[in-house]
Amino acid sequence: MRSTLLLPSSRLVWRRVGGVSLWLCLLLSVVAVGLRGAQAQSATPTPVPDLPFTQILPAQAEPIFTDTFDGPGNGGLPVLTDARRTTAYADGQYIVTVALQDQSVSPGWAQFYTDMAFEVEATWQAVGSQSGVGLRFRVRDDHAYLFLIEADGWFTLRRQLETETTLAEGISPFINQGVASNRLGVVADGNRISVYANGHLLSAVTDDALTTGQIMLEVRSGDPDPVRLAFENATVWGWPQPPPPTPTPVFLPKLPVGASLAFSDTFDLRQDVTLDQDATTSSQRFYGAGNYHIMVTAPQGYWQSTWGKTLYRDFAAAVWVEFADNSTDGSAGLALRAQSAAGDGYQFLLSPQGHYLLRKNRGGVPSILAEGQAASFLKANAARNELGALVNKDRFTLFINGQQAAAVSDDTYREGYVGLVAVAQQTPVHAVFRDASIFTWPETASFNDALPANARLQATETFDDPASGFMRNEHLGDRERYYADGQYHVVVHEPANSWMAVDSGSFADFAAEVEISPQLAGADHVAGLVFRYQNETNHYQFVIRQDGFYGLSRFQTDQDATLVSWRSSEFIERGAVTNTLGLIANGTQLSLYANGHLLGLADDAAFSGGKLGLVAFAGAVPPDNHVAFDNLRTWTWSADMTTGSRSLWATLGGILLVLFITVLTSYNRVLDLLLPSSVTAIKLGPLTIPLNRTGAPHTCPAPVILPPGPAASTPWWNLRSQTPKKGRKPPRTRTPGRVQPAAHRCP
Repeated sequence: MRSTLLLPSSRLVWRRVGGVSLWLCLLLSVVAVGLRGAQAQSATPTPVPDLPFTQILPAQAEPIFTDTFDGPGNGGLPVLTDARRTTAYADGQYIVTVALQDQSVSPGWAQFYTDMAFEVEATWQAVGSQSGVGLRFRVRDDHAYLFLIEADGWFTLRRQLETETTLAEGISPFINQGVASNRLGVVADGNRISVYANGHLLSAVTDDALTTGQIMLEVRSGDPDPVRLAFENATVWGWPQPPPPTPTPVFLPKLPVGASLAFSDTFDLRQDVTLDQDATTSSQRFYGAGNYHIMVTAPQGYWQSTWGKTLYRDFAAAVWVEFADNSTDGSAGLALRAQSAAGDGYQFLLSPQGHYLLRKNRGGVPSILAEGQAASFLKANAARNELGALVNKDRFTLFINGQQAAAVSDDTYREGYVGLVAVAQQTPVHAVFRDASIFTWPETASFNDALPANARLQATETFDDPASGFMRNEHLGDRERYYADGQYHVVVHEPANSWMAVDSGSFADFAAEVEISPQLAGADHVAGLVFRYQNETNHYQFVIRQDGFYGLSRFQTDQDATLVSWRSSEFIERGAVTNTLGLIANGTQLSLYANGHLLGLADDAAFSGGKLGLVAFAGAVPPDNHVAFDNLRTWTWSADMTTGSRSLWATLGGILLVLFITVLTSYNRVLDLLLPSSVTAIKLGPLTIPLNRTGAPHTCPAPVILPPGPAASTPWWNLRSQTPKKGRKPPRTRTPGRVQPAAHRCP
């Protein structure tokens, strides 16, 4: 049997095929519509809400400056009007207009900031397709970071040095486009820089080229039509900074026992004492990337910068130095015991070729104290080297990378400032310094320790007895001096006037200490010691002020001189409190002390001796200066006696010699034992003394008159004998010549 397959009719087949196709078309249509909707939805993003800028700040950040743009008196932004730009304040806004194509304007605040956050609101009022608005920060001269946005949502972050470098750029949905407002923000924390729009992070980069500077606004025009921006609500935040790391010089083991770090500078502008930043046509000084730069372009020129608040005597200083911009000539290094910005003092210098020298500048004239080649001291394949100088008394010991290069002595300058210096030769030099430090150590000799070994305390005047004869009581209209309450008071009533109280003794080499107690407060009131006094116009004055300054002056007819200009010292107590002033005058060297500590030294040979006294000077406010002096002590030493002491000893020696010879002439038995019988007379200079050798009765010799010696001025320490006490006879006045006393009574 054959089986037959039954097929549906063709119409039925096509009907079924058509139905399936229809359903497929409908399905594809639905899918297509869904995809198109999804595409349309993705092309129109959901608006992103603004975020508070404060939520991304460091935890301890606090506002340190705010400008609400109420007027120039708050922030100090300029008001400008010229053909290409205008700036003005209006309704709590700062309006900036740039009228010409390819022009910009950058108004800024004067303050310098290191680590900070800043935000300002900027609103386009007239905008072009290629216009920009933004911020410049860490601005120093022509160097800065620039954060800029454009009206189409584009942003850029650039570093502007000698050349411009783009650090980040792109387009962001967080920037409101067109005529709209945007809050622009930046956070600069160390070498980390982050830029924001409306509270949203646009980019974060790491760069350490610039560490500090000003903040400025920026408006740029790239179109022929004017561009106008309105700024509102500018705020700067700051936060506590960790202490900078302490640089450790590699020559630290060479420091004296007891040395400690007195000052360090990592050149990040966190110190209270900073170096100068300025520029001229021939030189520049500026901070950058944790370094300090000195550039000198003038041939044979140099420029130095000092930490100018503290004078150093004995110290050690170190700094790392390298040369930039292919510097092949010149040198750079440390300024030591610098006297002024003009350059007097010492300079320890290293050249790019490894040559070092220590030179002294005096009156603008340099002289080389030590020099040599440092090739064996330089670090292999290293552009940066450490210079160190150990300055102790008159000894300079120089180090390069911890190795001693030279040692030399010079005592021209005994104290001064410390700083940095660069010197050009024939071509420009660009020196870069890093990690400077200064070490000091306790003074090795206090006032008592510095006294000569043979110094002896000669007198202590406590001012308890007005009859002691040291000073007298005087009360005049504009000044007074008198004893009271165991002190000696000097009062000056007339502003800008002084009064001295000087004793009648005389000193050559001596030491003195006195307690000075101001009775009235006044920062510019002066008190101290007068010494080697000849008269009112010829003497020295060593004085201190209540603000902690001291000075030494020489008053000499037509030749007055300041030997130590006003200088501050930590050893002087401030205000109307007691200070003990000390002075050692030994030959031409004058050593100044306060409260047992050495303040300074000076050399002067104008006066080799003179009287000692006290002085007070009244400043302008308040008009009176009232000073009480107490416990004046003086020392002298035999190697340098006063004129009065030498005269006294010469007189006593002469008297003893004549008495001895007189005894000899009175006893024949003594003469027979000591001298031959043929000796009948003794010749003593111009004197001839006959001897009685015959046993005959003694005949009186003619009176022997001693030649007058030099006038003996009464030593200062014996002044009390010059004023008779109650129940005492006044001292007898000696005459230039005296009759030789006889050994027995003559008729």
